[in-house]
Amino acid sequence: MDTRESTPSRRQFLGGLAGAGAVATAGCLGGFIGSSSQQSFDPAEPSDPPEGTPSEFYYVLEEGLRDYEITVEAMYENDGDLILEYESTVGPGIVDETADDTDGDTASEDADGESTTDSETEAEEPADVGTDPLEQATMDELGVIVQAYNEIVVQNGGGTEYEMLIGDIVNPLEGQAYGWGVRQEWLEAYNEGELQQFALWMQISQFIVYEEDIDEVS
Repeated sequence: MDTRESTPSRRQFLGGLAGAGAVATAGCLGGFIGSSSQQSFDPAEPSDPPEGTPSEFYYVLEEGLRDYEITVEAMYENDGDLILEYESTVGPGIVDETADDTDGDTASEDADGESTTDSETEAEEPADVGTDPLEQATMDELGVIVQAYNEIVVQNGGGTEYEMLIGDIVNPLEGQAYGWGVRQEWLEAYNEGELQQFALWMQISQFIVYEEDIDEVS
């Protein structure tokens, strides 16, 4: 995959969501997410190995990931995308801790230029894309969610019918992102070694939506 290809702006991203169909019933991005072909999912404990279903992903999120206990408001398919509406765990306390603490599992490149990590299960650690504690804490949480989706769904052959995983934060703090998106093809390329970790997170950073982005197209 050529990571130099142009990526849609946040405005274009929202415009794409706005054109999907009718207004969704919940979530901060509800006005931009269509609801014409919804299929809802309930949590289901993963098999061994996982079958790669959204329900297994739902279960893993709610069971707790590292220091994050994600509360899922809803998970459903909508016009070819998988929508995750969730309560962010990011708050003043977490922001402060994130600013002062660092995770020991960091990404590096080996002699052949391949991306590696200290822990095989933490290959989806986000790049440090900013110094703002709220933004970085949100990205850290986003990274854990995307990692779980990749490990439970994508790497087990699920999710191929979805173009994108869209995260809709239902309780954003002032200045926090309202939502984000990650394309299935990016994760597949990452798993095949065709897209490096930093490039993956730069792609995702172009699909993070803030209040001002919504105002532009509302």
